[in-house]
Amino acid sequence: MTPNQWTNYQHSRYTIEKLISSGGMGNVFKVLDRLTGQIVALKRMGNVSASHAAAGDDVRITLAREFKTLATLRHPNIISVLDYGFDDAGYPFFIMEYIDQPQTIFEAGLSLPLEMKIEMILQVMQALSYLHRRHILHHDLKPSNILVQGGRVKLLDFGLSIRQDQLAPEEKISGTLAYVPPEALSGTYTVASDLYSLGMVMYELIREAHPFHKSDFSTLLRQILKEAPDIQALNVSIDLALVIQRLLQKSPEDRYRTVQEVMIDLCAAVGKPFPEETTEIRDSYLHAAEFVGRVTEFNTLVQALDNAVAGVGSAWLIAGESGVGKSRLIEELRIHALVQGAQVIRGQAISEGGMIYQIWRHILSRLALMTPLDPQDVRVLRMLIPNVAALLDDTPIDDTDSDSVALKDSLPSLLLRILHNQRRPVVIILEDLHWVAEESLVVLQSLLASVHDLPILILGSYRSDEAPDLQRRLAEMELLKLERLEKASIAELSASILGESGQQQEFVDFLANETEGNVFFIIEVVRELAERSGRLSDVSQMRLPRHVSAGGIWRVVQNRLNHVPEDARHALKVAAVIGRQLSISLLTSIVPDLDVEWWLNTCANAAVLEVQDGRWHFAHDKLREGMLQSLAVNERMQLHRQVAESIEVIYSDANEQAARLAYHWSMAGDAEQEQHYAYIAGQQAYDVHSFREAIVFFNRVIDTLPVEAPDAEQVHLWGAVKDLTGSALIELGDVELGRDHLRQALGVGETSGDLLTVMRAQRNLGMAAFRVGDYDEAHADLNESLRIATMLADADSMATSLYYIGAVLAHQQHFDEARAQIEACLDIRRATDDR
Repeated sequence: MTPNQWTNYQHSRYTIEKLISSGGMGNVFKVLDRLTGQIVALKRMGNVSASHAAAGDDVRITLAREFKTLATLRHPNIISVLDYGFDDAGYPFFIMEYIDQPQTIFEAGLSLPLEMKIEMILQVMQALSYLHRRHILHHDLKPSNILVQGGRVKLLDFGLSIRQDQLAPEEKISGTLAYVPPEALSGTYTVASDLYSLGMVMYELIREAHPFHKSDFSTLLRQILKEAPDIQALNVSIDLALVIQRLLQKSPEDRYRTVQEVMIDLCAAVGKPFPEETTEIRDSYLHAAEFVGRVTEFNTLVQALDNAVAGVGSAWLIAGESGVGKSRLIEELRIHALVQGAQVIRGQAISEGGMIYQIWRHILSRLALMTPLDPQDVRVLRMLIPNVAALLDDTPIDDTDSDSVALKDSLPSLLLRILHNQRRPVVIILEDLHWVAEESLVVLQSLLASVHDLPILILGSYRSDEAPDLQRRLAEMELLKLERLEKASIAELSASILGESGQQQEFVDFLANETEGNVFFIIEVVRELAERSGRLSDVSQMRLPRHVSAGGIWRVVQNRLNHVPEDARHALKVAAVIGRQLSISLLTSIVPDLDVEWWLNTCANAAVLEVQDGRWHFAHDKLREGMLQSLAVNERMQLHRQVAESIEVIYSDANEQAARLAYHWSMAGDAEQEQHYAYIAGQQAYDVHSFREAIVFFNRVIDTLPVEAPDAEQVHLWGAVKDLTGSALIELGDVELGRDHLRQALGVGETSGDLLTVMRAQRNLGMAAFRVGDYDEAHADLNESLRIATMLADADSMATSLYYIGAVLAHQQHFDEARAQIEACLDIRRATDDR
C-alpha cells in the first residue's frame, strides 16, 4: 500500500512522510509524531488479500505479539517500540524508533574485513543472549531482520517470537525457510534453533553468499535436512570454521547450548577479547528485568480493564513507598491495555513550579488529537494548551473576547464529553499524585462521579508516606497497596538479571537483608556489585561484602550518578534543577556548547536518563533527588537563577511560565522576582477560578513583602493581594475569613491613600455582604466603590458596581431603581465595546 492510499486510515497523531518498506503482511512508514515533533517509524499490518483473508486475525495477533514482546525489552541492539494503536479502519499499528538509511547486516558487511564482520556478529549475539535470558526466542533470525546504522546493529521483527515457557508443536513452518533449522520443519523450536539461524547469518555474512540454493524450494528443503554447508568455502581459520560448523549441525543436541558459549569460542577463534559488559548492556538486564511479585495486583487491574472494555469503568490508587515498583506495574498494564485496543494517556504531576492543571495538560493534548471538538471546547483548551490550534488542523476556533472561562467548572464537563465520544476504551494514568495541586485533584474528584458509566480505567500512583491523607480524599478510588518483595520474588527478580545463579540462597538472603525488598534498591545493589566484579554474570560468584554501602540507598544512588563522566555532569546538574522532565531548549540555552545527542546517550548509558512517550526524563526520582543533594547551596542557587533567566529569554511571553519562574526565583533567593511572578501566577489562577491555587501564590507574595518600612508600591501590592485573597476565599465559601482579608485591604488603601485598592476592596466587600444577605451594608459598600470608580474613570469597575447595586435593589424589591442601575451598567458596557 502506498503512503497516499494509507492516508485515508492514518492516525490523527501521526503524519506519514514516506514508505520505508513493504512486505506481504505489513508496511513500515516514516512518520511525524505531531504531539512530540519527533520522527518515528510506524509498522502497520497491510491489507489482507483474499488469499490471506482467513488469516487476518492471525496477522493482527502477530503484530500485537510483536509489540508486546518488544515493549518489555530494552537493549542497545534491539529496536525500541513506543506506542501501539488502531487506525480508523481498525488495522493495528505500532510505533518504533526510526533508523535513518539503515542497511541489512549483509549489505553493511559486503567487502568489509573479517574483523568488522565479527564485530557486527558479536552485537547480534549480545542481543540474542539478552533475549534468551528473558526466555524469548526470536524465531526469525535472518539478515533482513538485522539492520546496521553507523556500526550499531539493531535486531527487529519479533512477530514470530515466542517465550520458551509457551512452546508448543507447530503445525506449519514459521520463519524464513533459508534460515530455518531442520527441527523447525517438524514443528520443534528451541534455543538451539535460534543458534542455527545465527550460524546461517554468520556463514552468509562471511562468505557473502548463502550455503544453499535459496531460489529452489525443493532443493533448499533437501539441503536443510540432508546436506552440510561447505565450511571450507568460508576461507577462514580452522577454529572459526569449527564454531560455524557446530552452529549449523543438523541435530540441536550437537550445537552450542547458549549464546554465551558461542561468544567465548568465537572470540578465542579470532583472537579477540571477550566483549566488555558496557554500562548500556548491563542496564538492559537491570532496567528491563522480569516483572515479578505483582501477579495478584496485575490480574486485578487486568480484570478492571476488561470491565472497562465492557463499559463499566473504575478508578484505582496504586500506593507504596518510592522505589517499590508502582511505575513498573503501571507500565505492564499499559502494554497490556494497548494490545487490547485501549487508548492509554499519561499525566505527570511535578514537585515544583507546576502550571495550572499541570497533570491534565498532556492528557488533554492527546484527547484533542483523538476527538472532534467544537469552537467552545477549543477555547477552553487554549487556556491550558496555547499551541492546541497547531494540533487541530481544521477545527474552528472561538476567538471572541469574552470573560474568562471557569476551568474548575468547564474542565470536568469537557473531559466527560470527550470521554463519552471515544470509540475505544481509555486508560488514564496519573502519576505522582502526592504532588498534585488542589485544583487538579478537584477535576479528578469530579471525574470519579461518572467513572462507572464510562469505558475508562483511571490509575493513579502516589507515595503513601508522602500523602497519607490522599486515600481519604479520593475514597471513590479502589486502593492497591504495594508492599516490598518477599524473598521468593527477590530470587525470581535476581534470576532474571543474573541467570540461575542469582537464585542461590546466600545471595538472595544478602539482597533481602540489604534492601528489605525495595525493587529500586535491589536493582541498584546488583548494579553496584556488578561494578565491583566486572560483569553481571560474575556477581553471584563473588565474595559478598558485609554491606554494599554504609550510606544506604543514597550512597548507592550517588555511586550510580558518579558513572556519568565529568564532562557531562554540569549539564546533568542543570537538568536536575530544571525538573524531572527535560527541556532540551532550556538546557542548551544554559549550556550552549552541549553536544545534546552525545550527552543524552551518555546519561542513558549510565542509566540516569531515559525516554518515555517521546520525552527525556530522569530514570527515577531518586536519581534527580540525589543529583540535587550533591549540589552546594550556592551552586544550586546559581543554577536556579540561570534557569529562571533562560526561561525569560526563551519564552516569548514569560508570564505564561509565571509559576515555574516563581519557583526558580524563590530557589535562587531573589525575593523580588519571586514576588513578581507569584503575583502573576496567582492572578492567572484567579482569572480561571482556580481559587485555591491562587491563594497559595498570593500567600507567597505576602511572605516576600517586607514587614517594616514598605515603599508605596509594596503597600499597594499588599493591599491588592489581600483583596484578591479575600475574594478567592469568599468564592470558596469561607465568607467571614474572606471579608476579614478585604477589610485589611481596605484599611491599607485608606491609610496609604491608594484609591484603587479602596475601590476594589469596597466593591468586593459589597459583593460579599450581598452574598450573605446583608443588603444595607452591601448597598453602602457598592455605592462607595461606584463613587471612587467614577472619580478614577474606571468603566469596568463602574459597570460591575452598578450591576450589583441593581441586584441589591432587586432583592429589596425596589425594581424600578434596580432596572435603572442595570440599564446604566449596560450603557457603560456598550460604550466600552464601541470603543
